[in-house]
This record gives sequence, structure tokens and C-alpha cells, in this order.
Amino acid sequence: CGLDRLNLPEALEECWRILKPNGYMIAVWNDRDLSSPMVKELENILERHMHAYNRFQNQHLLEDWCIKLEETNNFKVIGYLVEENPVRIPSSAAFLDTIDLSAEVRGLRGEAKKRFHADVSELFKSRFGQSGFLWPMETKLYILKRLDGAKKKGRLHHETIFSA
Repeated sequence: CGLDRLNLPEALEECWRILKPNGYMIAVWNDRDLSSPMVKELENILERHMHAYNRFQNQHLLEDWCIKLEETNNFKVIGYLVEENPVRIPSSAAFLDTIDLSAEVRGLRGEAKKRFHADVSELFKSRFGQSGFLWPMETKLYILKRLDGAKKKGRLHHETIFSA
């Protein structure tokens, strides 16, 4: 399940419940790289076609995710890593198929979806012609330690940052 559709506090409560005392959990997901000009153009198209969409609603800075992952006081973030992880997209059709899987786009129907596809296809063709490209993604990994007893009462800050 994507973090954009996940009730994070509820999920963290369940993870805390099933982990052994003082256990560890790794949370990993992929985000579009919002610093990429290509991604910025796509995000503009998404916001133009889906008025409720906001590119910053579900993608957060590292420190913001640390706060979100610790806010239930069930876990302490003890480390994190962000790595570029581009995905090869072979064609505009494959690109549209990939974008169509997102929750936001699945809600488009009929003419609205055709207009969206036309704008995304134009973006693809203007940037890459008929060839494929590397889609700028980044993988985010957080290591969390389950908090038990008295440690769970106050919010703690992470201490370690891992690097590749």
C-alpha cells in the first residue's frame, strides 16, 4: 500500500503491536524526485487536471518524515537513507500505464482522462521523442526502533544518519 493511501498512525500502531519489545522495523518507499525538471512538469500537469492534487501533500522532506514516523511515540527513527533510484521507462505508452496506476489518475474518466493523457504524451514527446528515458525516483529508507514502557512517553529525536 502506498503511503499516500495509508493511515500512517493506524499502521504504526499495528506495527508496534506485532513487533517484539525493542524490535526494529524498516520502512521503505519510492518517491518522485521533485527536484527534477521533468517531474516538475508532470506535477504541473497533475495539478492542472486534478484540482485537489498537491505535489507536496504526500512527499515530505527527510526531517518531516522523521516527525511523522515518530508522532505516535511508538517508534524512534534511528537512521535513514535516501538514494537516487531512477526507473527506465521504455516508451510513452509505458509511461502512461505507470502514471495511470496512481490513485489520483485512477479517478479520471472519459474526456478528462483523454485530455490528461494528451498532455502527458506531449510532455514525453517534447522531452524524449519516441525513445525511453530514466524516470527520476528516489528510494527512502527509515530504520525505526520500537519504543516500550517509559521510553514511549516522550518524543525522541533520531541520532544516526546512514549514508551510502
